[in-house]
Amino acid sequence: MPVSTSSPAISPARVKIALDTIEHNVRTYLDETIVQPSPTYEGLWSRDTMIIVLGLLDWGYSDLALALLRTWATYQVRVDDDPAQYILLNKHRLEWTEAEISHPDGAWLDVNRGGLPTSVYIGRQSFPDGTREIYSCHPDPDSTAWWIVACARYRELTGDAASIAPLRPPLQAAMDYLIGRDSDGDLLIEQCPNEDWADHWRRHGKVTYTQAVWNAAVQGAASIGLRGPDPDAVRSATRRTLLRPSGPLDWQCPQARGKRVTQDFALLVLYGVLNVEEGRMLMQRLNRLAAPFGHRVITPSFASGRMGPYQFRRGEYQNGGIWTWLTGWEAQARALLGEREVAAQLIEGCFCPGCNRIYEWIEPRRGWRYNPDFATGAGSILSALALLAPHERKTAG
Repeated sequence: MPVSTSSPAISPARVKIALDTIEHNVRTYLDETIVQPSPTYEGLWSRDTMIIVLGLLDWGYSDLALALLRTWATYQVRVDDDPAQYILLNKHRLEWTEAEISHPDGAWLDVNRGGLPTSVYIGRQSFPDGTREIYSCHPDPDSTAWWIVACARYRELTGDAASIAPLRPPLQAAMDYLIGRDSDGDLLIEQCPNEDWADHWRRHGKVTYTQAVWNAAVQGAASIGLRGPDPDAVRSATRRTLLRPSGPLDWQCPQARGKRVTQDFALLVLYGVLNVEEGRMLMQRLNRLAAPFGHRVITPSFASGRMGPYQFRRGEYQNGGIWTWLTGWEAQARALLGEREVAAQLIEGCFCPGCNRIYEWIEPRRGWRYNPDFATGAGSILSALALLAPHERKTAG
């Protein structure tokens, strides 16, 4: 049965909490508007910014969204950058040494021109402000793809082509970079370990999550007139890799090729890789993620009795916690497929009595909340709320 708009999960108070969480993290840096994922994050992250932008756009805050989109053109990799501004940090653990850091050279800048860095440091004692971190050997393909997705979404919702026009050259460079990440010409893009949000899981190769965002970027690029592969061809290539022609969905984990299910697979529904029937089959698998306070990130779990991404061994990742921004993705997919009640329950699990901010993750056994003022989760939740109550969206920001 559909959930009424009086549900706590889609009440105006919930929207206000999410918007306040983002507002609390908006800053000005070098005369440009930035948003930090959280006050504990010393700098700005490209993928997080774009997820926040999508939530802002879904509620009509287009002016702030545009300012954030423009800011990231400043930090795109260019051949004339100073290599000393960049560090390559292949993160295995929370505590790392200088020996694990390397700096690129001019040839690296040429190969990776058009990509967005993982993050830009601000306020760290160990690095100058403006230092640009790369999680692995190349800029994260998903971060760069999310920028194209968010810019296309801005154009779609506002009709403001003039504001996007100055971004077309850097956006085309971003698209060219992503095309270059298809190392074998099969219309799918490959990544090194660490090159997505699951920085400690170290998944690599043709990662399902990354293909979902890549599909969205190709669609977005076509909608704003960028040169790129045909969206239908990319979708077909993705489906050939993911689906067995004669049987059930075959979700393959890199290396292990196991049946591990991850919450970010929901993006395959959001960006049209799967049809409705396939999407519902996926949601049935995501039901395996159920925990006392919501859905976990990954199943089967590696170490269900431990909490926090840095407590796992190399190659493992946080799986017991409920992460608000990934839960927002799943809630969006559920809403699109008509599972509004489940979507509302997932969103409600991201709030707590007396809390006036969105948290980064929730410990599933005790319900403990970690890292409040998490703007990335707020952005994803806003997009889910907009799907559940489209008539309540703002029309102007």
